[in-house]
Amino acid sequence: MSARAELMQLLTQVTDTDQARTLVDLHHAEVTAEQNAGPVHELTPDEQQFLRFALELAADQMAVHGDEFDAADDAALESLRRLTGEVTPAPDFYQPGYTYSDTDPEWRFRCDSVTTHPEDGERTALGWRFFRGEWDAIAYGEDDWDLCKFDGRAATGVSRG
Repeated sequence: MSARAELMQLLTQVTDTDQARTLVDLHHAEVTAEQNAGPVHELTPDEQQFLRFALELAADQMAVHGDEFDAADDAALESLRRLTGEVTPAPDFYQPGYTYSDTDPEWRFRCDSVTTHPEDGERTALGWRFFRGEWDAIAYGEDDWDLCKFDGRAATGVSRG
């Protein structure tokens, strides 16, 4: 049995298959990135600006064609963003394409989209909550984000509808 298969077997004992696959893919992307880290090349400001522009285009395409990309692609994009000197800020609200978990292994929230109230602009995350063995459609508001103390966030790819 391959190391990947063994990891999948172990992880599926504590989470669903999609989440396990995402975690294994993220780990693989990190290990591959570490192994491929060659000599450091300092980018000029012009090169950084061009790379930022190219990465913006790539991120847009990944959002539009999400089912063609996986966690390794997301990790590669983040790795390249670091070359531009960009620091990815910590999110201040749920983000589409991510699954959130807390200390309770029986609770997860997969965010599929975020919308805003037409009058006051308050954000609402729409997605699926896993709780007590069942997935239910749910909406979480900004107050819910403030109350939660997440211990994990894993990319799930753009949701498919």
